Amino acid sequence: MWEKTLKTNKLFFVVMVLLIVVTIEEVNADKNFTPEFQKGISSWYQQKEDTEGWKIPDWEWEKEEFVAEDIKISKKYATDGKKSLELKADFPGGKWTAALIEVMGYFNWIDFGRISCDIYLPKKAPEGLKAKIVLSIEENCESVEMSRGYSLKPGKWVTVTADLKPGSTDWRGGMLTTNEFRMRVRKMAVRIESNYKPLYKGSIYVDNIRLTEPIKPDEMEALEKIALPDTMLISGFEESLEGWEIPHWAWEKTGHVSENISISNKQASEGKNSLEVSTNFPGDDWNEAILEIMQFFNWGSYGKISTDVYLPEDAPVGLEARIILTVGEKWEWREMKCLQQLQPGEWVTITADLKPGSLDWQGVRPDDAFRKDVRKMVVRIESYNRNTTYKGPIYIDNIRVDREIKTTSKKVKSE
Repeated sequence: MWEKTLKTNKLFFVVMVLLIVVTIEEVNADKNFTPEFQKGISSWYQQKEDTEGWKIPDWEWEKEEFVAEDIKISKKYATDGKKSLELKADFPGGKWTAALIEVMGYFNWIDFGRISCDIYLPKKAPEGLKAKIVLSIEENCESVEMSRGYSLKPGKWVTVTADLKPGSTDWRGGMLTTNEFRMRVRKMAVRIESNYKPLYKGSIYVDNIRLTEPIKPDEMEALEKIALPDTMLISGFEESLEGWEIPHWAWEKTGHVSENISISNKQASEGKNSLEVSTNFPGDDWNEAILEIMQFFNWGSYGKISTDVYLPEDAPVGLEARIILTVGEKWEWREMKCLQQLQPGEWVTITADLKPGSLDWQGVRPDDAFRKDVRKMVVRIESYNRNTTYKGPIYIDNIRVDREIKTTSKKVKSE
């Protein structure tokens, strides 16, 4: 009887221990996969001299346009902890080149809505380098890159960030329409690019690669039902230039007269701020003020592109504006056929039809692919009257695409 009781107690003890172990493992598993416990994608190199799987991929050494030289752990700069990844590269200038590092794995980011990383460019580096995040998705490891690059600022940390949720327009070639995208990431890369001018041989530091914006389970179904808005804002200029710049090639043109761009609260067609372009039209020839954003846009669901332009009351008559797009793999230059005359003291809407068969573009009637693969957008202010002399600001705001074709014009009182 005693032996039977002892065996029963031993069996009970073993079962209880197993239950406790299983319970602890389940709790730890939950902790590892819930948003409050996943602090970042890369943090192991904070404890060891290990790049945690990040490397320069083998294929990169075989391509002339890729200029990465080495990757290692550094203690010189960091935004999170005391260490970062140091990428050494040699950008020769004069052509497009890039330095890329990547990590391979099986990533399930279903619980998060945003991915970010911090990048530091030393003070001695030139301006003009940009950074993107690139993801590879199963099953064929198709690469999906961010639709625009973030400009790196010498001597400052810049956060490169992208929305991962359904409906996001932060990714080239289309919108993320399902939650499955975040569950099937097989590779993540950070790419530093020199489009043309920047010549730089030195280090770039990458740190704090992280997932943010936790998504609750009851929000998943709602995300799948996100519908595209009738009007999608491309740039509102409320807080930053959002990637807009005076392109390097514009400075080489003798007729170019834009001098600087900045955010201004003096005028706005929507919100409180706009983009201010400082110009100097000498009035002795045909001149142009040019600014552009280099980004991959998919506007397949929209039928019109528009922007609002304001000319101050003291400006002369004789200036006009148009939108220009660069589209497709050959980066074909497509200008609006008709320019819109600017009216001093008024916001004027510059608009063009994007739909297949549109007559608004010089030399082409676009097909459906035209609006699905836009590589660059340009706004150009021109002096159609060669006697037009004007030195002062021009304001641009509310760059957007709409589903329907409408024409609007607004009048506001100049400040």
